Amino acid sequence: MARNKYKGVCYRCGETVDPGEGHYQLSYRHDGKFILQHADCAIKHRGSKKGMKETCTIYCCGCGGKVEAIPVTGKNIYPHRPDLSGVPIWACPNCDHYVGCHKGTRRPLGHLSGRELRNAKMYIHALLDPIWQNEDLCSKNKIKKKHFRTKLYRLISDRVGYNYHTGTIRNIEEARNVYRIVRDISVKIKTTPLSRLKEYLK
Repeated sequence: MARNKYKGVCYRCGETVDPGEGHYQLSYRHDGKFILQHADCAIKHRGSKKGMKETCTIYCCGCGGKVEAIPVTGKNIYPHRPDLSGVPIWACPNCDHYVGCHKGTRRPLGHLSGRELRNAKMYIHALLDPIWQNEDLCSKNKIKKKHFRTKLYRLISDRVGYNYHTGTIRNIEEARNVYRIVRDISVKIKTTPLSRLKEYLK
C-alpha cells in the first residue's frame, strides 16, 4: 500500500481522506479498482499495527467447502451484547455461518457453523467439559486435568475414526454421534478406570 497524494473517500468508514492521511491499493476484491482507506481505519480493521490477514481460509459447514472468511466483531454478530463488541469473529461471505477465535488471537476455533450446529457443539461441551474438570475423577485416575482432557479426546477420536475436535464437527448427524459417545463415557467413567474405559464403550 502507498500513501495517497489526492483527496478521496475511505471505503471503510465513508469519510473524506485528506492527502497523506490514508493508503491506496489495487484490490481484486473490488473489480480490480484502486481503493482508499484511512491509515487509522486500516489499523483498526487489521487489529494491530503489525497487521493481519483480511481473509482466512476456513471450511464452511453451510457452503460445504472452504471459503475466504472475512473478519468481523461481536458488534456485528451480537449487537445486543456490548461486552462482546470487540471479540474477533470470522464470518462466511456467502451465508450466515461464523466462528469465534481462540482467546487473544485471530485463530479460528473450528469450522464456520450455523445456529443449529453451534448449539449442538455447546451441548457436547456442556457434557464433556465437566468430566475432565471433575477433581474427584482426576484424583481417582491419578491424572492432571489437561492430561485427562487429552486422553478423553483421544478416546473419542478412536470411536469416530479421526482426530476429534468439537470445533471441526461438520453436520448435525456427526454432532449427534459424538454426543452419544460422550454421554456413554460420562456414565461409564464414574465406575470404570480411564485406562480400561475403551473396552467398555459400545
